[in-house]
Amino acid sequence: MLFRKLALIVDLVVFRFYLFFAGKRDLVIVCDRYFYDYLVNIFYLEDKKGAYIAPVLKSLIPKPDLALFLKISPKQADKRKKDQGLDYLDAKQKLYKKFGRRFGFKTIHSREKKTDTAKLIEKQWEKIKG
Repeated sequence: MLFRKLALIVDLVVFRFYLFFAGKRDLVIVCDRYFYDYLVNIFYLEDKKGAYIAPVLKSLIPKPDLALFLKISPKQADKRKKDQGLDYLDAKQKLYKKFGRRFGFKTIHSREKKTDTAKLIEKQWEKIKG
């Protein structure tokens, strides 16, 4: 578990260097799960016992302009990608819901068709882009 925490810190430092050296350019960076997935996995794997470092790690995460939580039932997620198991997906979804409130995620209810979900994401992007 220590390795996961160290990997997150290294990734955050590298990402912050990237942002620093990118300067004032208009950048759009799209991340699947971003750094929040590290935190969720730490909480999941440690069953919250050793996750005391999470607030420190959270403070190091650059705040995105838009953070989305794609809400999908564990059964539907398992149909799309069958390598994680329903119990894991259910527990992780609950943790994301909890973290979502803290991190200001905008929830998008995933649709059966991925193209419909993509349209909902585009609408959220248009709202902040102005």
